[in-house]
Amino acid sequence: MIVEVSATELRTEHSEHSEHSEHPLDMLKFAIGFDAITGALKRINPIGRGGIAQKQRWPKRFNPYLGMTIPGLPNLFMKHGPESSCVVFNMSLGAELEADWIRDCIVHLRGYNFGAIEPASGVDVAWARDVEEAASETLFPKTESWHTGANMEGKHRQIAVHMGGPACFEKLTQIPQAGCRVLVMDPTVKGLDSAV
Repeated sequence: MIVEVSATELRTEHSEHSEHSEHPLDMLKFAIGFDAITGALKRINPIGRGGIAQKQRWPKRFNPYLGMTIPGLPNLFMKHGPESSCVVFNMSLGAELEADWIRDCIVHLRGYNFGAIEPASGVDVAWARDVEEAASETLFPKTESWHTGANMEGKHRQIAVHMGGPACFEKLTQIPQAGCRVLVMDPTVKGLDSAV
């Protein structure tokens, strides 16, 4: 068992009681410090409506819709994004279902010759409640793990994954019936041909 890691050494419980201070290794891997789920998006930091950058939109917590769209960032689609069910579902199938949904959004936009789509006001907040409700049925919110952002110093604590699994993906099929109550198409932005 590793008992201490510093910039210059790694000590195990056995090395403290051993005459040998060096142990030959072929490889040593550390999987620490990764900013799971939100890290890549924070590094990209896209700028949306009103010139507001993503980091400004989410100063305290992230608020996507379905784990695939973000209010104020039209036409930005994510696969396996924050608050998606990605890590508690079959990731390959989930990616396929998300890609199909994104494709259908683009086809729908083209059908009306609109060029922008984004979540309606407030649906991200309702989605966050759904995420928190699903998580409350588990122990994840009580853990100090990457699921809650605890592995990154200074990162706010928030459950990053929708624990609904298949039920979460079933909600994607309900979006067409909800129509403009959850997604808003922008008729002032014409055409989407260059985005596909």
